[in-house]
Amino acid sequence: MKGLLVYTKEDAVVSRWFIGQLIEISADMGIELSLCLQNDNVNFAFDDAENIDFCINRSRYDIVNKFFECRGIP
Repeated sequence: MKGLLVYTKEDAVVSRWFIGQLIEISADMGIELSLCLQNDNVNFAFDDAENIDFCINRSRYDIVNKFFECRGIP
């Protein structure tokens, strides 16, 4: 299973310990969790979206939610 963790660059710096824990615990559970940095609410593209099973959007940008929801990815 593959997941995507989306943060802003600024929030990722502040939350680096938490992000590391999420990635480590996910790996222990057999889940590949990747970090993606999003810096605005205007543009979002992720070339490998068809290989993502879920997305955790911590960026608070609704464009990220819309991108994955229209592809049926929770």
